[in-house]
Amino acid sequence: MRIFSAVTFITFALISAAPARAKEWRGLSPMKSTCEDVKRLLNVSACKLPKETYDLGSEKVTITFSTSRCFQVFQKWWNVPVGTVVMIERDLTKPISISELGIPREKYKISETDAVDLNVYDSEEEGVSFEAFKDWVQHIAYVPTKTDARQLALSAGKC
Repeated sequence: MRIFSAVTFITFALISAAPARAKEWRGLSPMKSTCEDVKRLLNVSACKLPKETYDLGSEKVTITFSTSRCFQVFQKWWNVPVGTVVMIERDLTKPISISELGIPREKYKISETDAVDLNVYDSEEEGVSFEAFKDWVQHIAYVPTKTDARQLALSAGKC
């Protein structure tokens, strides 16, 4: 009986944690990770400021970094150290279906574009935005979550 309870608890904990992972990619999170984290987690040697593109084979990843302690991006002022990851953009070599992302569509605001069958899905809560052409995703962007934006933007007055 104890084994069943432990397995149930671990399974529930993993399922409950899934939404929190949506706002990060490979352990990197906007406004939390640094250039040093990028080097370590992607096994690269450099981070060019303000942005660097890394070719990882199955995708090209562009990471934008802060260039000064106080800077403006996303129409807000931020107070984070130089070299902090601001945004992560992934351009997939091979598109994947929205269902493969494992992200519930109901959490996203859907905007149509001028292009036929191209929609933009955006979640301020999750800090994720992606473009889908006929439900196939090729571009994903990770940005500060609404909570991170509120916390970090408030401290900008101290710059």
